[in-house]
Amino acid sequence: MSSTEALPNKILPNNDLGIIEEIENDNHTSYELMNINELLNHFEFIISSGEIEKIKTKIDLITKIFNKKIETEILNQKEKFVDNGSKIESVNIKTAQQKSFENLSKKYKKLKTSYYKNLDKKKENNLKAKNEIIEEIKKLIGEEKNIKKSYEKFIKLKSEWYEIGPVPWSKSDNLWKTYHHHVGRFYDFLHLNKELRELDLKNNLFEKNKLCELAEKLSIKEDILKSFKQLQELHKKWRSELGPVDSKYKDEIWERFSRATKKINDRKKYYIKNQDEIIKTNLKKKKLLLEKIRKLISTEINSTKIHKINNDYETIKDSFINIGRVPKNENKKIWTEYRLLQKEFNKKRNKCYRTIKQQLNENLTKKRSYIHEVDEIIKSKKLRNQTKKIIDLQIKWKEIGPIPRKYRNTYWKDFKEKCNLYFSLLDKQKKDEKLSQEKNYLKKKDLLKKISQQKKQTKENFEINKIDNLYNDWYTIGNVPENKSKIEKDFNKLIKKLYQDSGMKNDDINKKYFNSSVEKIKGDNEKIKKEIGITITNINQIKNKINQLENNLSFFKNPHDNNAIIRKVKTDIDKFKIELGELNDYKKILKTL
Repeated sequence: MSSTEALPNKILPNNDLGIIEEIENDNHTSYELMNINELLNHFEFIISSGEIEKIKTKIDLITKIFNKKIETEILNQKEKFVDNGSKIESVNIKTAQQKSFENLSKKYKKLKTSYYKNLDKKKENNLKAKNEIIEEIKKLIGEEKNIKKSYEKFIKLKSEWYEIGPVPWSKSDNLWKTYHHHVGRFYDFLHLNKELRELDLKNNLFEKNKLCELAEKLSIKEDILKSFKQLQELHKKWRSELGPVDSKYKDEIWERFSRATKKINDRKKYYIKNQDEIIKTNLKKKKLLLEKIRKLISTEINSTKIHKINNDYETIKDSFINIGRVPKNENKKIWTEYRLLQKEFNKKRNKCYRTIKQQLNENLTKKRSYIHEVDEIIKSKKLRNQTKKIIDLQIKWKEIGPIPRKYRNTYWKDFKEKCNLYFSLLDKQKKDEKLSQEKNYLKKKDLLKKISQQKKQTKENFEINKIDNLYNDWYTIGNVPENKSKIEKDFNKLIKKLYQDSGMKNDDINKKYFNSSVEKIKGDNEKIKKEIGITITNINQIKNKINQLENNLSFFKNPHDNNAIIRKVKTDIDKFKIELGELNDYKKILKTL
């Protein structure tokens, strides 16, 4: 019999949100708190990290705890089968988790074999590289022509030596002795040169001051055992990698390093002597930090607060991890509590990040549409009367919140360039139109002059077809500058007179005007809107003129038609009313388009 239990989806949080739920403390307690599927997921996670040389202890611990947990799981399943009538010895269960674990173990072994094979090769290459450095140092000894240049090269070679990495263990001791011997020889040679000796002493002082700073920082860290271990590395570097300093600084720099060392040693001794009390204090500190996490969880998290809250949490988390040991009987409990709070905080934080991500994507969609709108306006080449829309889009762009960081610069650049292109093309279009309108004005001026001369020269009236042709020729030419639009009134007045002379009635003339104007703008909504606007303006102007004239009449006590002024005013009013009626008819026609 076998179980077909399927593994759930990965429990590791979404990296896209920048949240990774870490296993802060890879101890027995941390793994004991995980269920079987969590152990599998963590197993897969750490073997994918690429740090094969660092994970053996973790893998061994995971394996031990997994086997213990799966054994319990299988035993429980067997008991269920026995309860149903099966014999315990006949029950053979191999779960899906076991199969997954076996596959992961094979993968780990394969990666480990490959890693150590490559490591051996790399160590041989490192050995070769370090031998080459020794040879280069040997060449520098005795080079007196440019000793300063030799020193600079020596410093570079020393730096390269410590960056190269490990060599085969069997050859490391002899290699180090050979290197140290030739370094000493170079220093002996170097010290013959006073200037470079001073430079070397100065450089050594600088590096030793850096080690003092590091030791002083270690002396105040909470985890004293970790600090003590790191201190040994500093002492190793002090002894092996750095040369002497000037005699006047020798005692001072050593005293500084010794003070930090003594502080760490004293704290370590105090810890060993009072560790029971210290670990109790550590427990109190950790409990206080757990209360701080609870407070953070109870705080509302939004886009404006998330950065600060996240930083606060990371500070608390680092403090919690670095505090050090707690009493054994409290260890599992405190870590269980921490892990539960951690999951709760991550859940709340992830929810906030998802909301932020959703908002960012919505903003991205809007800004993408604005870029598209500007682009469509440019492609249409109908740039007139679009400036307000472009400005509105620019305002909306600024009002919209942020978008995903990877798109910010490219989207803003694209939008700005397209807006600039619109205004650039609009300016060019206006200049081209102005130039074209100036040319149109000259053509219309010539045509008007020609018609006027023909009218004077001929005694016969123009035929209606000829007048129609003149009318069409005029409007075929196109628009003129607004400051020279009077020529249009002059032409209309002349043409109207020609039509009247030919016997056409005023109503028919007006209809002809209107129909002709309508045909020229038909199908162009922008031109229709503009024409309606102009017509309404003209209507209002005529209404004002009529109102003004009627108001003037009211000042006369007994207005009679035999008064020349009264007759003139009434005639003007009648004329304007006729024009008003014509314009209203024209407006109605335009609104049907």
